[in-house]
Amino acid sequence: MYMELPPSSFVLGFSLYNHIDNEKRLRGKNERLLQEMKIEQESERKVAAAQIIQTPKLATLGKMATSVAHELNQPLNVIRMAAGDSRREISKGTADPEYLNDRLERIEEKTVRAAVIIDHIMKGTIEADNIEEGARFTISLPDHAHLS
Repeated sequence: MYMELPPSSFVLGFSLYNHIDNEKRLRGKNERLLQEMKIEQESERKVAAAQIIQTPKLATLGKMATSVAHELNQPLNVIRMAAGDSRREISKGTADPEYLNDRLERIEEKTVRAAVIIDHIMKGTIEADNIEEGARFTISLPDHAHLS
């Protein structure tokens, strides 16, 4: 036997069905959004971790650059002073050939030293005594470096 339902129960049933369907769709969207958020957070965490790793590397690189600049500055200053002294002696007319030869030898020696420093840098033989804060870098140089 067929029983007829009042129209209000039909509306309630349809409304309940829509509500359940909407809730399922929203739950699915929420799960997808949560998954996207987890992926984004993981990506941000990886970027932050990479930056944390890069910071000490950049600090070390800066310290190495300072050390290299210091090592190169010494022979360059000697070269500059020897050339300036020689030029002054020549301009005064008191340039002794032995004095000038001595200055040119110093210039040559310091040029060799600078070239050895650069060669060691290119070969990667700069050593860090300590990577921690206050690291001191040294460049291994032979006692008497001669270029062929």
